[in-house]
Amino acid sequence: MQQDGNGLERYRHDQTCQTLRQFGIELASGSVSQFGGITHINNNHWIAFLISPVESTIYVADSLRQPTEDNGLSVAAREAVDVLQWWLATSYSSPNKSVLPFQIAWLPIAYQKDSISCGLLALNVLMHHLIPTKYSLCTNNNMVMLHVKFLTSILDHHDKLVSGHVQQ
Repeated sequence: MQQDGNGLERYRHDQTCQTLRQFGIELASGSVSQFGGITHINNNHWIAFLISPVESTIYVADSLRQPTEDNGLSVAAREAVDVLQWWLATSYSSPNKSVLPFQIAWLPIAYQKDSISCGLLALNVLMHHLIPTKYSLCTNNNMVMLHVKFLTSILDHHDKLVSGHVQQ
């Protein structure tokens, strides 16, 4: 997907892509049942995604835009999906086999009312989808609490590191 047209060659041969290539092979073989992540788009927005090879679906969560009736994607979500579709097609294809594009579906997500919450909301939706019994889905009514929970978690982790370091 490089502008110079050499993205596929770089992906196939560059050592920095080795882990991603291996993971794509595992996903295509069925040894990995799902893959989720958060991607940074245009250096200003975070979007969560989850790939389900069993369902041939890419689930997307974008806190800036609600899905439309025609399932239209925001510009940022479209960019993320295009990259994921390219990676999946590259991972699944072989010289005598091609793969149909994965379908797109939406993960529920709260919609941000500011310019800074997209990363926290993307992380929250991914955590909720992967471990729903432990992590509740943030709503627009409890967004402040989401910020507080993440801050508290960071401070607790820091406190444990400092306490553990002092005891050694």
